[in-house]
Amino acid sequence: MTTILKINQLSLCLRYAGISERILRGISLAIDSGEVHGLVGESGAGKSILGQTILDILPRIAVIESGTIDFDGQNLLRLTPTQRRGLLGSEIALIPQDPMTALNPVRRIGQQLTDTLVLHLKLNRKDALDRACELLEEVRIKHPRRALRQYPHELSGGMRQRVLIAIAFSCKPRLIVADESTTALDVSVQRQILRLIRELQVSSGTSILFITHDLGVVAKICDRVSIIHSGRILESDAVKRIFSMPGHEYTRALLKATPRVDHGKHQFRPIPKELTSSLQSEAKEYDRRIRDSVDA
Repeated sequence: MTTILKINQLSLCLRYAGISERILRGISLAIDSGEVHGLVGESGAGKSILGQTILDILPRIAVIESGTIDFDGQNLLRLTPTQRRGLLGSEIALIPQDPMTALNPVRRIGQQLTDTLVLHLKLNRKDALDRACELLEEVRIKHPRRALRQYPHELSGGMRQRVLIAIAFSCKPRLIVADESTTALDVSVQRQILRLIRELQVSSGTSILFITHDLGVVAKICDRVSIIHSGRILESDAVKRIFSMPGHEYTRALLKATPRVDHGKHQFRPIPKELTSSLQSEAKEYDRRIRDSVDA
């Protein structure tokens, strides 16, 4: 199996008002070609900023301290801004969390789809419009021609998410970063969207980094999963193995904290505060060692 993305010892901090706050701590992660790889963690664990680092959409206060991100054999962190922009949309794409902020509210759906196709595939406007209609059909939007003429606010939340999925897959990228892309949907729509993403992924062979806080979602769509806490990867393995034989104490606690129905009763155990405190202490110890090595 070919590795399409390899992250090695990536560390990142946020610097503001004279303060340096480390967010990612020696992250190492590999995603194979054609794989859906889940990245699971609680809020603030560092999962979304890792996705932003891959996509080169970091906030200005973010500083990459060390590490590499190899995509198809080239280190993304050494590319020029022009080279990075050339990859985004065509080779690496994003399915964001909130369609209402991701889609331009004053432009029709058709304009936003065709812009992507014209920019990256160099299609003329007529061919781009025809292809946009086909894409909406592929993501199962009824009456695609009508949808192309509509504005984002005229579509339901599920339909807007399907538009973002169509845009992400439109140029047949080799990697898609899906950042909490089903979080804002109700359970029934979420199930449909997950099934759609998986079907498109299988047919295209695209690799996906699926960022989520929900292990239940991971079970439905992912092949492998990495568990992140305090900016550190605690373990990575096949989804079936993580669910059946989790290796890290935090992973076991996270599984127990995932709501499920057993024997007609909801079973839910919060993650112990002592465990969270212990992991945070380990992160601080990591930071201390880095400071000592720099001072030395």
